[in-house]
Amino acid sequence: FVLSLFPADFIERRRAEGMSITTDPLPASEAELRQFPCDFRIPGEFMPMFVIGKPLTSLAKGAEASVRLIDGKLTVLIDGAPAFRLERLENETFGISGLPPGMKLELRRDNHVVKQVFLHMKGLPKDLYSARLGIFRGPLMPEHSVSLPIVSQVANVGSF
Repeated sequence: FVLSLFPADFIERRRAEGMSITTDPLPASEAELRQFPCDFRIPGEFMPMFVIGKPLTSLAKGAEASVRLIDGKLTVLIDGAPAFRLERLENETFGISGLPPGMKLELRRDNHVVKQVFLHMKGLPKDLYSARLGIFRGPLMPEHSVSLPIVSQVANVGSF
C-alpha cells in the first residue's frame, strides 16, 4: 500500500540504486509447486541469514536443505526441520518468507526437475549475521548471486 503513494519514477530510481522493494507473490497451484522439490547445500557463510539461535561454530559447517510442498506451500527444511516458506515471485524465482526482499532463491528446472539453485542477494549489509538480527550497518554488498550445490535431484514427490 505505502509504495503506491510514491511516483513510479521515484520507485524505479530507488530500484536502480540497489534498493530491494517487496513484490507481491504470484498465485501458484499445488500442481505447479510440485515441480520444485530439491535437495541442496547451504554453505556456512550464508547460514546466518537462515538460522537464528545457533552458535556461529555450528553455522560455519553449512547445512543440507530441502524444498518440499507442505500443506500446499513450498517450504525449505534445513537439516530436516522446517525453516521458512517460499513465495513465488517469477516462474522459477521465490522470495524467502521472513527475510528482506533482496533475498531470493531461484530454482532452475530442466525437464521438470530442479537442476540448479541460486541464492540472489541485493541491498544487504556484508555482515549477514547482523543483518539477520535486524542490524543494518556497515557497507552494503553489491548485487550478488551464488550457486548452491545440488545434493540430489528429486522427482515430483507430491505434498506432505
